Amino acid sequence: MPNPPIPKNPYDFVPFEPNLPHRPCTPETQGIYSSNLFTGEMICLLRTETPLFIHKQQGSDRRQFYRRSGRIVIPASSLKGMIRSVAEVVSNSCLRIVAMQYSGNQPGYQMSSAYRNGHFSTYRGTGISPQQLEAMHAPIPLVAEETGPNCPPDCGVVPNGHWMCQDRDNLCFCCALFGMTERSAQSGEEEKAAPLSGRIGFSEATPAGDNNTLSIGVPHRVGPPHPYHRSFYFDASGRLLGRKFYYHHSNYQGTLKDYKNAGHRDWITVEAQTGKFKFSVRFHNLREDELAVLAYSLMLENDLRHHLGYGKPFGLGTVQVTISEMRLMHFVGGKPNRYLGYEEASTLTIWNPENPASWRDKGKQLWTERQGANQAYTKFKEILKYPQTQNFRYPTFGWFRRSPNRSAALAEYQRNPNQRI
Repeated sequence: MPNPPIPKNPYDFVPFEPNLPHRPCTPETQGIYSSNLFTGEMICLLRTETPLFIHKQQGSDRRQFYRRSGRIVIPASSLKGMIRSVAEVVSNSCLRIVAMQYSGNQPGYQMSSAYRNGHFSTYRGTGISPQQLEAMHAPIPLVAEETGPNCPPDCGVVPNGHWMCQDRDNLCFCCALFGMTERSAQSGEEEKAAPLSGRIGFSEATPAGDNNTLSIGVPHRVGPPHPYHRSFYFDASGRLLGRKFYYHHSNYQGTLKDYKNAGHRDWITVEAQTGKFKFSVRFHNLREDELAVLAYSLMLENDLRHHLGYGKPFGLGTVQVTISEMRLMHFVGGKPNRYLGYEEASTLTIWNPENPASWRDKGKQLWTERQGANQAYTKFKEILKYPQTQNFRYPTFGWFRRSPNRSAALAEYQRNPNQRI
C-alpha cells in the first residue's frame, strides 16, 4: 500500500499588489463627529470551528486560557490584530508587522534575531552550525541605504512602497483607520514618537453561552521554516513573498496525530475553548470605503474563516465572525443628537439600523474591482477557505538537512508532492 502524500506547509503568502496608494489623514477625520462620515457600532459574534487557545503567559507545560478578573475573555488587542491583518490585505496597505521584523537599517527598530549584521543565527534543534547556515543561504539585502522619515518606494525585501508608514501626513489606508505611531529623530537627538489614534475601538470578547473547555496536547518547538530559510520567505531576488497566512485544516486531530506518529517529543497542554464569544466594534468618522472594508474584514465571505490565537499551524483557532447588529448614529441638523462614548450608549441615542451583509459585499467589491488585485484576492481565498479538504504540516528537520532541499522554493514545495519527500 503506497504511503499517503506528505502534507503541504501550513502557511503561505498572499502576494503584494502592484501599487500602494497613500493618502493624508486630514484633521477632519480625527476631530468631532461629522455628518458626512459614518459613526456607529457593530455587535459581533465569534464562533469557534476548531478549539481556540489564547494564553496570557508562557513558560509552563500546562497553559491556561487568557483571563481577566478570573473570567475567560479574548483580549481586544487579539481581535484588533486579527481584523487588521485581513484589512491590510483587503485595502492594499503597508506591511506593518513584518516590516518591523526586517528593519535592519531603519532608525528606531531592531532587526529580528534571525538575521543580524548580515549573518543568520543558529537553526535551533537541527544540529546545523552557523557556518553551515551561511553555506545554505547567502545573505540577503534588507532595506535600501537611503532611509529617512519616509522609506523610499523600494525598500529591499519589502517591495513597491509597502514599507510601514512613518509619516502621519502620508498614511496607507489601514494606518489612517486603525492608528499608528510616527517616529522621527533629528541628528544627535533621541527618537520621538507621536501616536495617531485610530477611529475603531474593539471590546474584549466574552463567552456567549455555555462554552466547553478542552485540554489539548500540541507540539512545542517544532522548528518550522523561519525567515533565515530564505527560499520559504523570499523569492530569487531576495524580496518577501507577500503577507503570511495559515491554512485551515480539514481535521486538526488528524494533524496532531501526524506529529505524534512522526515522533515529535516536545509537547505542551493547553486549555482551549469551543463555543461562542460576543464583542463590539465602535467606530467614528469613517468614510464609506473604510466602513465597507471594516465590515468585510470582520465577516469575510461565507466560505472563508479567520485564524486566531495559538496553534494555527496545527489547525487550532479557526473561527467565524458574524455581525449580528450594525447601527449608525443619527444626525440632526448636521450634528449628532448625542455624543457616543466608549461606555454603554444611552437609550436616548438615535440609531439607524444597517444591513451588515450589504456593507461586507461593498468591501469585497472595492477589493475585487481594484486594478491589479486579482492575484492577491485569489490566493487569499485559497488560504482561508473553509472547510478544507486536507491537513498541513511543517517540513521535517531531516528534509531541511538534505542538500537539494536547502534552496527549494516554497511555491515548488507546495505544488510538487515529490519535492516534499
